[in-house]
Amino acid sequence: MVKVATALLAALGAAALLPVAPAQESGPPRPDARRWYVFPGPKPTVYTGRGSAADVSFLQDAPAGRHGFLGVRDGHLAFKDGTRARFWGVNIAGANVFVDHVTAVRVATRLSAAGVNLVRLTRLDAPGAGLFDESTEDTQHLSRQGLENLDFLIAELKKRGIYVYLDLLSDRRFRTLDGVADYERLGQGGRAAVCFNRRLQDQQKELAKRLLTHVNRYTDQPYAEEPALALLDLVNESSLLAPECLESLPPPYAEELRRLFEGWCAANTVKAPPGEVATLLRAGNRPALRFLAAQQETYYRDASSYLRGIGIKVPITGSSYWGTPAADLLSLAGTDFVDRHGYWRSPQGGYSPVGPPATTPMVDAPLGSLPELGRQRILGKPFLVSAWGRDPADGMAADSPLLMAAYAALQDWDGVLQYDYSGPDWSPRMTGLLDLGDKPQLWAQYPAAALLFRRGDVSKARELFLGSLTADEVWAGAAPDAKVPPGTALRRRVATYLEGAGPKPASAPARAESANAQLFVSDTDQLRWQATPGLFTLSSPESVAAVGHAESPVLELGEVTFRLRTSFASVSLVSLDRKPLGQSRRMLLTAVSRAQNGEPAGARDPSSIRVEPVQGEITLKRAANAPRLEVYTLDPWGGRRERLPQLSEGAVLRLRLTGEPALWYELVAAEGAP
Repeated sequence: MVKVATALLAALGAAALLPVAPAQESGPPRPDARRWYVFPGPKPTVYTGRGSAADVSFLQDAPAGRHGFLGVRDGHLAFKDGTRARFWGVNIAGANVFVDHVTAVRVATRLSAAGVNLVRLTRLDAPGAGLFDESTEDTQHLSRQGLENLDFLIAELKKRGIYVYLDLLSDRRFRTLDGVADYERLGQGGRAAVCFNRRLQDQQKELAKRLLTHVNRYTDQPYAEEPALALLDLVNESSLLAPECLESLPPPYAEELRRLFEGWCAANTVKAPPGEVATLLRAGNRPALRFLAAQQETYYRDASSYLRGIGIKVPITGSSYWGTPAADLLSLAGTDFVDRHGYWRSPQGGYSPVGPPATTPMVDAPLGSLPELGRQRILGKPFLVSAWGRDPADGMAADSPLLMAAYAALQDWDGVLQYDYSGPDWSPRMTGLLDLGDKPQLWAQYPAAALLFRRGDVSKARELFLGSLTADEVWAGAAPDAKVPPGTALRRRVATYLEGAGPKPASAPARAESANAQLFVSDTDQLRWQATPGLFTLSSPESVAAVGHAESPVLELGEVTFRLRTSFASVSLVSLDRKPLGQSRRMLLTAVSRAQNGEPAGARDPSSIRVEPVQGEITLKRAANAPRLEVYTLDPWGGRRERLPQLSEGAVLRLRLTGEPALWYELVAAEGAP
């Protein structure tokens, strides 16, 4: 299973607001990067040609909201006019939400070019982020400047076809005049306590009303009436069904929860067992589990009803957490969609480009990988993974974007959003725990990943595997994915039916899973994931990719053959004109490997980021009538840098990657070609 340390995730909550820990100077020797190139290098001032092959903003359907408000239809997210929604996106957290106008324009433009069409704005309520008026002794007054900056960012995103997902409670720290009991010890806005404490619920409702009825001065729409606002969650990453969330409650709240539990037991003719509710939950006590699920479900229902009453039209969910029992999902059954979060292992001690590897690369461990989060999907409900991340400390984080995009498409998910993003441009050094914007091995893959997922280059799986949990199994504390065997989500679509969560399906299609835990082939035959050594390949008419340890094999992927000499890489070739690769007139080749910071700042050579170039040969079979191609390296901003020689033998193009300082290559029909 995907495991995330609770204490660490609390630290991640403030990652966008706290200084980055200095890089560790101990650990095993760093890779020999003497032949790696300095990134990003000097920025050109003038580009030639028409647009960039690395700019996939043509995917955007601008402005956001043009199809009406988002809703739910046939188990998926869809707009009012019936258009299916499929979101590829990022999170922007804390102070990074409240940036100045110049930065907002550059951020929105960069996200659009990368194919992002949904941004989750999270941790708006964190101390010092920008939402609250810091001159007051309460959190009842919103900052004029903060709202102005938020308005402008949302308007700029909307212009470019990028929707917004708002997180309504995350890191709020109450103040003296808020009238909240034991507020100094009530961490993270009382995420768990809000499910049962009336004062906290009233505080949340009042803040939501102020924010959502606020009129955006750049769109002239209240947020509640803004069709570019696509989704809402009530609470970020919390659950009454997670013992650690209850164990952090200050005494007045733990005592209140105990009184509520005793009242519930009396009403249901159950003898209340002694002990704190958190202790009972950890021990698997059934009455405690049923009480907490019922309490959480009531909170979700009442809070959603309030939001509908102030004009909210779009889908609402409760919260997302990890490692909770199936009863947690059951409490979500009355909301509009299911949202899960997960991280491939946990970043340990901050981003450390010189520290010891923190994890096994995800590509080496298919079982329990992030794509398996889909095993927690409820049958008939839209499903998103609105926050996922990958510890970059092992140097092999390049394995994650294409894996997530490909399997999200195979599973027919409604959205995938990585945590987190900041910055209007490349940075001179990689910083932050999980920040995408300054990591070339990750961000460079976003155009290709957006095409795979949003355009449907990867087909959804043909078959559905349905796991079913009885009510008795749910209240016995079964895991939400207990009836979906590991690895199933890498081969076919998966979902779970929970007794009590809607009508039971007439039939439950399910097939015994293959015992082969070393090779996972999708039932579409487009995706293959080998466990040892980790190697993922994708082959569709418009896209091919190889991710992982691809140094020795000759990989034949339809019309394309990869012969790579770089030990760990992610390489993809995607059509930009929707034609098959053998006929396409314009394609984007993305080739990334490892990246690391140069010497620590202040050293003789503080040379920013060093990137390992990808080397090898790519062969592309072309149709007889396909135009002759030219190949250009692109700079980190997508501009053409130099034309490369290529060997053509009849209808076969051979391109040799010899260590060029490039993340992207453009393959384009030669000028004058028919």
